[in-house]
Amino acid sequence: LLLFFFYRLNRLEDRYISVPLALSMNDEFALASQSPRSVRVTLRGESNALFTIQEDDIGASLDLTAYRAEGQYRAPVQVERKGSALGVDPLEIRTDPADVAVSIERRITRLVPVTPAFKGFVEPGYELVSFDLSPSEIEVTGPASAVSRVGDVQTDFIELAGRSSDFAVKVRVVKKESLVSVSGTDSVEF
Repeated sequence: LLLFFFYRLNRLEDRYISVPLALSMNDEFALASQSPRSVRVTLRGESNALFTIQEDDIGASLDLTAYRAEGQYRAPVQVERKGSALGVDPLEIRTDPADVAVSIERRITRLVPVTPAFKGFVEPGYELVSFDLSPSEIEVTGPASAVSRVGDVQTDFIELAGRSSDFAVKVRVVKKESLVSVSGTDSVEF
């Protein structure tokens, strides 16, 4: 019996896949630090069964809903078997990293002005006299420390080269702070 067990143990192989890391947390908090977007998962089992498992048959997530105060925490990566991975036995699953250090802060929302970014020059003899932006302010949301650093939101470059009359263009806004998201529209009318 012991020889049979060791024989089966030696027949097990490893397979490595990368799966996206899902994040769940309370609406009143936001991540104040970057977290990995994916984790490396090691699957250990019989070789013929391992290759039937697709990457979307394994789910990895961080559950931060239990944390009710600002601070730094280490949260374990939770793994879920789905689809064809449910019927595979034996199957050992390990993640790298096994836990993730995160920092959370209170989520705030604030209105900031939109600033146009220009590229090129208007035709000789012409000048840009005035412009309107609609909307002129955009709502940004995120962790309190990151939102407080955002003074404005810039547009993507607006090309002025060759312009010799009035024009209108729809242009995307560019976020400078990766932890901050733009609420509502992601473009403005210039």
